[in-house]
Amino acid sequence: MSNLENFTALGVADYLIPALLEKGFREPTDIQSLAIPLLLSGEKDIIGQALTGTGKTAAFGLPILQVVERGTVPQALILAPTRELSIQISAELDSLQGSKNLRIATFYGGQAIPIQLGVLKKGVDIAVGTPGRIMDLHRRGALKLDGLQFAVLDEADEMLDMGFVDDIREILSLTNSDKRMLMFSATMPQEIMNIAKEFMRPDFEVARAAVNATNTELTEQIFHEVKREDKIDALARVIESMPDIYALVFCRTRADVDEVTEKLTALKYHVEALHGEISQAQRLRVIENFKKRKFPVLIATDVAARGIDVSDLNCVVNFSMPQNAETYIHRIGRTGRAGKHGLAITFVTPREQRKFKQIEESVGSRIEKRKLPSEAEIIEAKKNLIAEQIAKLTAEEGGCDAYLNFAEQLCACADHPAQVVSALLKLHFGDKLNKIPGFSKPDMTKLLLFAGRVNGLTLPMLLQTISEEAGVRGSALGKIIIKAPADKKRYFAQVIIRDRNAEKRIHVLIAPGVKLLTPAQAKLSGNAKLIKAEGQDCIFFPKPNAKAVFDCSLPAGKYQIWNLNRFESHVSANHGSGGHGKSRFLQMQIDGKQYGIGSTGNTCSDFYKAQFAKQGERSRFKWDFPLSSGTTYPYHRPEYIKIGSADKITVFANEKRKVPGGAELAALLVVPDCEVAF
Repeated sequence: MSNLENFTALGVADYLIPALLEKGFREPTDIQSLAIPLLLSGEKDIIGQALTGTGKTAAFGLPILQVVERGTVPQALILAPTRELSIQISAELDSLQGSKNLRIATFYGGQAIPIQLGVLKKGVDIAVGTPGRIMDLHRRGALKLDGLQFAVLDEADEMLDMGFVDDIREILSLTNSDKRMLMFSATMPQEIMNIAKEFMRPDFEVARAAVNATNTELTEQIFHEVKREDKIDALARVIESMPDIYALVFCRTRADVDEVTEKLTALKYHVEALHGEISQAQRLRVIENFKKRKFPVLIATDVAARGIDVSDLNCVVNFSMPQNAETYIHRIGRTGRAGKHGLAITFVTPREQRKFKQIEESVGSRIEKRKLPSEAEIIEAKKNLIAEQIAKLTAEEGGCDAYLNFAEQLCACADHPAQVVSALLKLHFGDKLNKIPGFSKPDMTKLLLFAGRVNGLTLPMLLQTISEEAGVRGSALGKIIIKAPADKKRYFAQVIIRDRNAEKRIHVLIAPGVKLLTPAQAKLSGNAKLIKAEGQDCIFFPKPNAKAVFDCSLPAGKYQIWNLNRFESHVSANHGSGGHGKSRFLQMQIDGKQYGIGSTGNTCSDFYKAQFAKQGERSRFKWDFPLSSGTTYPYHRPEYIKIGSADKITVFANEKRKVPGGAELAALLVVPDCEVAF
C-alpha cells in the first residue's frame, strides 16, 4: 500500500492523512495498529503496553482528533506525569489535526492560574495536563469532567511512581462512565490493573506492542566498565568520539546532574542541565533549545527527562546505573526512534557488575562490553574526518574558488604551503587535534589516615566523617583502602583525593607535598634490620646504637615528622611510662639536633576511647586522633621541626628509655610547613 493506505485501513479519516504525510509517517507502528481501531469503534477500553518512542501519542491522538468535535465542554482529557510531556502531547495533537481546528489546551503547575482560567472560559475541546493542576481547576469549578468522550492516562506507571494515584482515582471518579478510556504504560504493575478494574468497562483489553522490549533492532546497546572517579573522563571520550552527537545523559540525582554539567562545562563542552530544582521558565527554555539543537548534550534525571520527546537522538548515556530493568528500558527508548538507529551506552563500575548483569537478563538483550576509545584513536578519527571533508570540498566544481586569491596570499606568508595549512589548523582547532580536554587524569593525592579496619573503622564511617567534618563530597574521593590484603594488617586507611581544594579541608590526613619514608629506603647500621611486623615492613632497633638513615632531600624550612607505627608484636603496648607503644622510644637526628618521634601509640589510645564512647554512650564517632597526641615532643600539640640544609634523617633507639626486645619503625611522614586544620 502507498500514500498511508495502511492508516486508512485502520479507519483513520482521509482529512488527517495530509498531516501524517507532512510529519513523515510511513507505516503504523504495532501499538497504533492495535489501539486505533478499538478506540474508533468504542467497543472496548484499552491498556496499551508500549515503550517511549513507539508512536503512542498518535495511537490515541488520531482517534480523539477524528471523533471529537468543537463543543461547550471538554470532550477529551489526557493526563501526563510532567508538564514537559503535557506540552509535548498538546503540540503533537495540534500538528496532527490538520485543518480541523479543535481547541487543545495544556494545564500544569507553574503557569499562572488566571491564564489557565481564561483559556477554559474561551472553550477547550481537548484538555491535556498533570493530575494536580487538573484537580485544582476542577475544584475551582472551571474544568468540567462529566461530558468526556475520551479519558487517557499516558505514562501511567510513571504517574503512580510519582505519587499521583490518589489524584488519578479522584479525577476518574468525577468523569462520566460512558467515556472511552485508555491507559498507556511501559510496565504493568498491579496498581495499573486495579485502576483498570475500578474505572474501565469490564471487557477492557490489554494491547501489547509486539516489539522487542529494548528496541534492539534500532538501538545498539553497549557498556563500558569504568571506575567511579573516571566517569567524567569516560563521558568526555564518548562526546569526542561522536562528532555529530545529539545525546541525553541520565544521572540518578539532581546533585549528580549539577556536578556532571559543571565539570563538562569546565572542560569547554556545551551541555545543559535539567532536573526538578530548575525553574519552569528555565526548563522550557532548555528543552526548546535542545530540540533546536542549540547544544548537543543534555544532562537530566529520569523524571525530568519524561517530557522530552526528540525523535532524532542518536545516543543515550546511562552515566548513573539504572535502578532496575524498567528504568533502563525507559532511558534507552529515547534513541533508535522513528526508524533511525541509536546508541545506548551504560557506564558500569566494578561494584555494579552483578546488578547490571541482572538488568541485562531482565531485558532479554545481550549488551556488549567495549573499551573506551583512546585519546590517540579519537584524534586520528578527527583528522581523518577533516581530511575527508577537505577532499569532498575540493572535488566540487568551484567549491573553493572564492578563496583562491586569498589562499595564494597566505602561501606567500611562509616558505612552504604546509606551514600555512598548519597555522590555519592551529588557529581554527587550537590544541584539539593534539590533546582532548578532560582526558588527562586530574591531580590525585594519596592521603594516609591513622586508623584502619583493624581499629574498627568502616567505609560508611569514613565517608560520613569526611563529609561532616570537612564538607567534602564523596565524588571528590577516589579509591579508598581500609582493609589491606589478607596477609597484612594496616593501622591506617588510604584515601585518594582528586580535588586539590578538598584535601586541604579534610581532617586527620597528610598535607600536599608529604614524603613517605619507608623502611626499604633507609640505610641500616648497628644491628638495625628489616623485618615484618604483622605483615608490614618495619625497621627493628634491638639496641640504642642501631640506626636507620633516610635520604629525603629536603630544602630548608619547617616540617612535621609523623611516625606511622603502632605494632605490638614484640613489646607490650603497656610497657613503659604512660602505657604508650614502644615507638615512643625512638629518636631522630637532623642537622645535629635530636627530636623525639611523635607516637601514634597515644593516638590509638584516643581512638579506642572514641570507639568505646560510641559503643557505650552512643555518641557520634569523631576523629580527633592523631591530633590530641601531637607529632613531636612535647606531644600535647603539633610542633614544627626546623631543618637547615640537611637532606638526611637519622632514626635511632633512645638510650634513656631502653625497651626489652627493641623498638620498631614502620614509616615516617615528612610534612612541610602546612596549614592543615586539625
